[in-house]
Amino acid sequence: MKLSYTQLEAGVEVITSEVDGDDFGLPLVSPTTREVRNRVVRQVRGKNNGRVWFTDGTKTRKMHGRTSFVLAESA
Repeated sequence: MKLSYTQLEAGVEVITSEVDGDDFGLPLVSPTTREVRNRVVRQVRGKNNGRVWFTDGTKTRKMHGRTSFVLAESA
């Protein structure tokens, strides 16, 4: 099952990439699909201004509301 950025809530576990960059020292990750071999389950801490922050200190790059995340429980 997939959720768009606008549907994400704190506590939801989604699948992301491994760290693929940084933004002023904060590690960046990307939403990913189940076809990607190196994927990581992360718990959403919150979202704001087109970015998602995770409980492990990572965040996403800015995205639009239609960007989808695969729920960890459905993978």
